[in-house]
Amino acid sequence: MTANQGHPRALKGGSQAHLDIIGGNVDLMFDTTSSAMGQIRGGKFRRWPSPRRSAAELPDVPTLAEAGVKGADIQTWYALYVTAGTPRPVVERLAAELQATLKHPEVVARIKGLGGDIQPMSIEAFAEMNRVEFERYGKLIRDAGIKVDGS
Repeated sequence: MTANQGHPRALKGGSQAHLDIIGGNVDLMFDTTSSAMGQIRGGKFRRWPSPRRSAAELPDVPTLAEAGVKGADIQTWYALYVTAGTPRPVVERLAAELQATLKHPEVVARIKGLGGDIQPMSIEAFAEMNRVEFERYGKLIRDAGIKVDGS
């Protein structure tokens, strides 16, 4: 999302932000590849994936690190969550079904077509990645002095 230049607190949705980028009203935005892929393919947007290149759709686009921006490892990821206390066998079954679904050729093609990469993880590996990301963004928020605006 982008901040409107005239009103820095006014966040806009993806479609309006895309128009602002194309129109030169905004210089930069962070968006998901799936949302921006049409503009990327149309040559309207330039993409910097991180931390590795998208081999399927954009193999020639450098990562942020390759472009000289160090320490900006930003990824969009999606996950399946369940309520705390869900019995372990149920969690394991859901995880197994999700892994099987992510192997279907139609699913693989759709995700790759949107510039995504499938990175299967164990339940434990995902829990650890989620914890690390939560701590990393919490530190970023604290270090930047970001506060919630009640309005």
